Amino acid sequence: MSTDTYFTSTPTSEWDFVSFLRYKICHGENVKISNLVKLYMQFHHKLNNIKEAANDTNLQRYLGRVKKQNQFTKSQLSECLDKAQCSDLSSTTATTISLTGTFEIGQIGDNNKLTIVKTPQTPQPPPATAESPSNSSDSTDHIENEDLLSVRLNDDTTVGAITNRHQFRNILFDTTYKKFRNDLVLEDVNRLNKMHRLLPIPTTIGECLDDFSHSLIGNESSNSLLKLSLSRIVYLVNKEYAVPLRRYLNKNNLGSVWKRLVLSNVILPEGLNGIIKKKIMDLIESAKEEDSNLKINLRKAISTQRLELLDNNVVDSTLMQVLDILDIIVTSIDTTNSRHELQTNIIKSETTYYQRFSVILHILLRDTILDAADGEQASQASKDIMTNCSKTFGSAIYNDNIVGRKIDLMIKSSGVELSASEWKKKSADKTTTKDQQVKNVRGNKAILKKLLSLPIPDADRENVFCVGMDFVGTVGYMFSVHHVDDAYVATSISDIRLPTDFTQLDGFVETLDNLFKFKNHHTRLQNIIDPAYRRHREDQALIQLRTTARRPLSDDSEDDNDDETPDISPNTFFSPRKKRANSRT
Repeated sequence: MSTDTYFTSTPTSEWDFVSFLRYKICHGENVKISNLVKLYMQFHHKLNNIKEAANDTNLQRYLGRVKKQNQFTKSQLSECLDKAQCSDLSSTTATTISLTGTFEIGQIGDNNKLTIVKTPQTPQPPPATAESPSNSSDSTDHIENEDLLSVRLNDDTTVGAITNRHQFRNILFDTTYKKFRNDLVLEDVNRLNKMHRLLPIPTTIGECLDDFSHSLIGNESSNSLLKLSLSRIVYLVNKEYAVPLRRYLNKNNLGSVWKRLVLSNVILPEGLNGIIKKKIMDLIESAKEEDSNLKINLRKAISTQRLELLDNNVVDSTLMQVLDILDIIVTSIDTTNSRHELQTNIIKSETTYYQRFSVILHILLRDTILDAADGEQASQASKDIMTNCSKTFGSAIYNDNIVGRKIDLMIKSSGVELSASEWKKKSADKTTTKDQQVKNVRGNKAILKKLLSLPIPDADRENVFCVGMDFVGTVGYMFSVHHVDDAYVATSISDIRLPTDFTQLDGFVETLDNLFKFKNHHTRLQNIIDPAYRRHREDQALIQLRTTARRPLSDDSEDDNDDETPDISPNTFFSPRKKRANSRT
């Protein structure tokens, strides 16, 4: 039985989790304790999709209240099932409701689109349902608003301050900051544990990650994983970080969440076309067939191709850029310096390895207006987050002088950060490279969060994601960070290898293809972000002059509190300085 069928055939005013279970039972579905959490997640996931698709503010606010009123703890889920089994199925054929008008809910397809048509009527409040668990006297510990409540943990334990999930996330951040500053005391842990015991079951991926973060706080060996999960990042690049999360979700009957994460993906634009790839492969093969020096043959062949382009008045093109990059690579192989490096096993610096790539990057981007900002520049996106966290949790978190995280390479457009990439020297140990991964993905998530806050057209949002690189010496990989619900998923895209020997040239064509995908993605992203950023700047200027028309003035404080907050301010975790340490990651 499809979840969509319930929402399209049941009056919107009757939407709640008990009626959802009752509908499933009466249509022959085997609803039992073991699959309650899965059904609970389905119910809230579909509510989120409908709310996002709705273009009526009143309906969006009503659905926000429905979500709040249908958040339950694990013990309450079994009560919901009991109520559903003891009740008869009411009529579910109506398609109109009375809110502040009549809304017709059309069929919800696989793309989560629906049609909502409003016709003027006398405003009517949504009727309360007798079966609603949120109104039941049995659900005394259910949190329906933002106020602090006094809730009984058991017969002899009372917690005086229980919060909703947004407030819990704030406390979770605060506790984790204390952990990394060596300020954590037992009372902090006890407070967090008591709060967590009475939280409703997670309804989003982000809330699942918050619960996972809570489980990691006492584990000193999971600090990197804690930084990721607290930043609501699902890091699929490295199985060392992916497997523990998968096990946690499966253990808590949330395997469907994991499936959604691994099936989410991004689509990059095309890199090199087939004609150019074949031309370069033929050039390399023909040079190998000559009996004389391979390096000389390759450089002659490259020069011949470039001369043909110049004779045809082609000063710059994709093929010209490929030839220039290939010439740089061939020139750097089998030099006196490179032979000395191999023979002596000399340790080159991180900067040396980046400079070798930097030459290629500047050729790659020379026909764009993208800026390759390098030299350990501070990320503005990370600085904004740390400044906000310092205001929220106290200036002692980051000290008074806040500087954003230093990044080896940022791709920017008109000063707006689009992605971050990091380098480490060839001799870097495993711990150092893993720390780099965790730092880099959090930097990209911070950048993406800022980009998504811009007024971007819905049709373009699927192409708004970050593509960064992690390098160790001359090898690395490209990865993406994209938004899924209220979380962010990082996945590996492809490997990048800079040849240090002529035997590696055949594989370099694939690296060239991936580098042009990297370039074309950022060009496409620039075309989306630049106008959105201009619009954002205009909006900010207008806000200084008048009240925005998007949110009319109102004396009704309830209107200001009905909208759910999609994510609270400390959206990415950047660890503070320890009391007796000079470094931070």
